[in-house]
Amino acid sequence: MNSTGTYTILPLHWGSRHLWISDWIEIFTLGFAPLIAHILSGAPQPSHLCQSRPKWHDRLCTFNPTSILWRYAAITDRRIRAKTWSSMDIAASNALFWTSRGWDGSEAMVVRSRPYARCLPKKENVEIFSLEMLKTVIVVLQGIQALAGILGNFTSTGNYTTMDTVSGLFIPIAMCGLLRLCAALWLTDDFTFMAENSTFLKSLPNDLNKFDIQWSVDSLVDEHGGYLCRRSPTPLRAWGSRIFRAFYISIFLGLWGLTFLFITPWVGTFGWVGIWTTTSWMLGLFYITILTPLIAVFVFYFVQGPITSTIIPCISTWWYKAYSIFITAFLVVLVTIASIETRKTVCGKYTSLAAQYGDPCATGNIQLLNITTPSIKFGLTQDLGEGGEFVKVNFTGICLGILGSSNR
Repeated sequence: MNSTGTYTILPLHWGSRHLWISDWIEIFTLGFAPLIAHILSGAPQPSHLCQSRPKWHDRLCTFNPTSILWRYAAITDRRIRAKTWSSMDIAASNALFWTSRGWDGSEAMVVRSRPYARCLPKKENVEIFSLEMLKTVIVVLQGIQALAGILGNFTSTGNYTTMDTVSGLFIPIAMCGLLRLCAALWLTDDFTFMAENSTFLKSLPNDLNKFDIQWSVDSLVDEHGGYLCRRSPTPLRAWGSRIFRAFYISIFLGLWGLTFLFITPWVGTFGWVGIWTTTSWMLGLFYITILTPLIAVFVFYFVQGPITSTIIPCISTWWYKAYSIFITAFLVVLVTIASIETRKTVCGKYTSLAAQYGDPCATGNIQLLNITTPSIKFGLTQDLGEGGEFVKVNFTGICLGILGSSNR
């Protein structure tokens, strides 16, 4: 509880009953664009190296934000540790291999997947004019826009940005898209791995840490004579890997702290400490649910050493599948509740706050004023002077009440 003893979640209300079809198209387009871009850019199509195909719950796990953010970290860490980096390295590091034993993103697959390589990138880095670079540009621009919008709430010139509506639910995911910049130079989809039969992988030993396989076809060995994991990284590269892992996890620790504060009695929403709409409170809980297992998994694997798999190692476990299904179900519930509560304010912005509590929309820093009538609160202004006075200009409408010294 805060100092006033307030921890209130406002009851669910039907605020969207006055929205038009054009409004629904707008809010769903704005809302789902970051999520769709994040998934399409971060979860590539699987490269099947056997006759079987992943089941729906196997595929669902690759769309989990934890899996996507792990992939960015793993590719970056692998490149930092690499003494040499070839087109085979970048292709195998980006591929989402499905084998007879399930998902496999280990460093061993750079060697094991060579017989299945049908097309490799022309360069060891991403090409400037490529689809993958376009994805990076789109995701990064969305992240910058989301970050600028949130920071604008704390300035006197920015436009009010809310996350408590359908159009703002995935703003945090858009900001996480900025982490794609870590691996941006080594992301590519310009490759093809194709299996004609599955006898090759079935004949290999299960221990992927042993590299005693000798190939009889010399053309399968690249110009560098093999992959980086056969050689230990230099001390400088090893320290670079440690620093990167510490930096990467610190970002999520900071995000977790901010998200936790969002649902504590000391913060609240709409300028009211300890008060949330159903949508805003569930939004904070949703991201806590994502970030807590994410941090636990990342810390568990990061402290063990370098990231040796571009696919999160626990992706085939029952609990990770259950976690992915739960996140998906939670997302559906959150979108449903937000769709019920979202309404359009008088200034054209959207909120989940019921009409009787006022319209939280403004340009610049929001100041809530307790000017109360029996049916509505008028609570918006900008840049209160040192004396606490404000002037309402360019007002179109009807003023009700008595003009006094406290509301000039």
